[in-house]
Amino acid sequence: MRITYRTTIDRALADLGRGQERVADLQQRLATGKRINKPSDDPAGITRALSIRTDLKLTTQYMRNIDSGIARVNATEAGLATVTELLQRARELAILGGNETNDQDQRNNIAAEVSGLLDEAIAVSNSRFAGQYIFGGHLSTVAPFSPVGVPTTSVTYNGDSGVVERDISVGVRVQINVAGDTALGTTFTALIALRDDLLSGDTGAVRTADLQALDTTLDDVLSVRGQLGSTANRLDLTRQRLDLSSLASQEQLSALEDADIVETIVDLNAQEAVYQAALATVARSIQSTLINFLR
Repeated sequence: MRITYRTTIDRALADLGRGQERVADLQQRLATGKRINKPSDDPAGITRALSIRTDLKLTTQYMRNIDSGIARVNATEAGLATVTELLQRARELAILGGNETNDQDQRNNIAAEVSGLLDEAIAVSNSRFAGQYIFGGHLSTVAPFSPVGVPTTSVTYNGDSGVVERDISVGVRVQINVAGDTALGTTFTALIALRDDLLSGDTGAVRTADLQALDTTLDDVLSVRGQLGSTANRLDLTRQRLDLSSLASQEQLSALEDADIVETIVDLNAQEAVYQAALATVARSIQSTLINFLR
């Protein structure tokens, strides 16, 4: 095969073009700090990187779900903690009101405080978090508890038993709410009965039935709080695990994508030197050939 001047020049120019591309690739790698800037840089690597990024995105969403779940659980626990304090105070008042040495005026005053505890319990049970009622189940836009009568003779539950859940990892959902009728249904009944028995002067009922009712509803509330505590611990442990998983994925992604800056600078300098040398060689060859042609 006869190699012509044109063939030689074309090959030289093609080599220069490839050298220029390598210089440009290294310059981009240095500018971005990334080893992979386009699919052709590492087809297998970019596939793996995309997979890791997908996992990271999913993990981030799970962590958001957990954070919102923890906040909801904490808000619920705070409400129930207040109800616990109210019930404990009501129990103290029941013991005081059941003492027959008190006269009816004193019992009436105690009943008035119990009535205040009832109003506060209703207000707490209608607490909202992030604009939603936390004890209403799925019916989170309507106050879950409504007092009936003046003074209050009963409390109506307007919510449902709907379960509010969060996805916290692949295939795992956790309930983050408690329905108000389950957690607080007996609270109002116990307080109303205590108030009425105090007003009627039935100290026997105050010492027995009312104290027992208060103890029962206290146990119910404390049991729910225990469940919420277990949920909070589970969410927290899962959050910690996802934090570690996210960190490991980010390290993998960095090892896969990030450029070794020192190595890149060395390669760039070397490639630029090779390119400049090749450019000078081609220039001299073209100049020499052109002079011979003119002669």
